Amino acid sequence: MDNSDGQRPAQSSEDRADERFKKAPWLFQKGNTYGQMPKHHKGRMEKYIQEQTKDGARIVEFFLAVASGQPFLMKQILYLRLTPEQCAVARGTATPEQRKIAKKQRACIVDKVPYYPTVADMMEAMHWLADRGFGPAPQTVPIQSDQTTGFQMVFRPWAPGTDPAAQGPPPGGSSNDERAVRRPWLPPDLHDIG
Repeated sequence: MDNSDGQRPAQSSEDRADERFKKAPWLFQKGNTYGQMPKHHKGRMEKYIQEQTKDGARIVEFFLAVASGQPFLMKQILYLRLTPEQCAVARGTATPEQRKIAKKQRACIVDKVPYYPTVADMMEAMHWLADRGFGPAPQTVPIQSDQTTGFQMVFRPWAPGTDPAAQGPPPGGSSNDERAVRRPWLPPDLHDIG
């Protein structure tokens, strides 16, 4: 087509959009998510973590397993020595045949090995469980100064008529020099021993 006379081309981008709309009208409706990347979670990260860990149950199960000393599998990667073909690819001097051979060769072996928790791991897991199960222990800070920050205690004499020592011995004949010490209860046949 000749566009020298200032006319528009036969099919513009608007016309093509109209054709697509006619072929698939549902594709251009509001709320369509076709072709978009799915969102993994909605809302806050805390909510997502709670959903994935079943409100922390999986984390607690893991720490309980560690605290009880149960082994768990860990990945161990063993890197293999490079073959001559892999060395040639790494240097950039490989032929197409060497590239094909090197592509099929393994660079490492991934193995799952049981890990047995140490005593330190078990103690750390127990502390973690205790802190979250019962709350952290209250922190006590010793005061090094002689001055107290609380209220001051003042020892005053007894008010007249209320001093127990001035009233004489209490009923039962006991005085200030005596002190009643309670013995442990013994059966009647063992009173003589005690």
